[in-house]
Amino acid sequence: MPPEERQSLRVRFAYSRPAAALRRARARVDNREVREGRNLARLIRNGPLDVLLFGDSVAAFTAPYDADPRPLHTMVRDAFGEDVPSHAVFGAGFKPLLFDAYARQLEGHPSPPLVIIPLMPRLSSFPWVEHPVYGHRRATRFLSTVDGSTPLGKIRTGFPAPTQADFDRFHGLSFTTWAGDLRIGDYIRQLKGGGLSELDAAKLLYAYHYGGTLDAGSAPVDALRSLGQRLRGLGAQVIVYQSPLPVEKGVELHGEAFRDLAERNFEVLEAAFVDGYGEVPVVRIGLESPTSHFVDWRDGTEHLNEVGRSSVVDAVMAAATALRS
Repeated sequence: MPPEERQSLRVRFAYSRPAAALRRARARVDNREVREGRNLARLIRNGPLDVLLFGDSVAAFTAPYDADPRPLHTMVRDAFGEDVPSHAVFGAGFKPLLFDAYARQLEGHPSPPLVIIPLMPRLSSFPWVEHPVYGHRRATRFLSTVDGSTPLGKIRTGFPAPTQADFDRFHGLSFTTWAGDLRIGDYIRQLKGGGLSELDAAKLLYAYHYGGTLDAGSAPVDALRSLGQRLRGLGAQVIVYQSPLPVEKGVELHGEAFRDLAERNFEVLEAAFVDGYGEVPVVRIGLESPTSHFVDWRDGTEHLNEVGRSSVVDAVMAAATALRS
């Protein structure tokens, strides 16, 4: 399929109401993010684990036009081969605050895996840390109370769904970007209202997703530093890679300021991890991917099609080969 036709496709995911209700009911007794921690703990305790990949929704998404249907986490696993035990911990909105909590499960185990960590400016930005759902604050707090010695049965809890009051508070928070000194609710109402042209909607969406300046002393940036310290203390080998951003389209919409901020935010994240861990292989591919590597530029996300995913896997595997040589 030609690139221009690929970019005309919109991704839509439909879930039945009963299935959504079932997921919400399960989350009240067995939260998914906590369950990921329990699954990781079980794997580490039951056998060797040579590679651990952390990720967000980019690890799971594919494009409807892909010839290769494998998501990123499967492509990484396949690249290492069947004889290399590997596991991926990923989900929507997963970020360093969660990764650091998950890494506690590696403590007390003599042979830590190679850990692969994405640097993700959007998910370290203010709205995604404060979001009532995708901030994962309650799960992070709970997972920070368990470690490699906690019985598996104790790594389980649930949380009620966020309330309207939680979302009202979130919508009232200020978030300044190229779009102006707006409240989060201003972005969301305009984007969901349907009154913007496609161009204006894209400009606002890219500002909301990528227009925030990361603070070197903020909680998500500090979490990368803490994660680095934890993995260094465990003696784990690490590869860090920049999760590609839609820079080409961002520059079309906002000029070179988009690239400059993306580069600066990557530098903040990298510096924090290196400060905690020390020198580490960093795969700097975050600014290179063309628009044709993403599922759909209008969705404003970092979700990659098969070409984009393959380029990430190739770069990460080259770093892994160099690390092992």
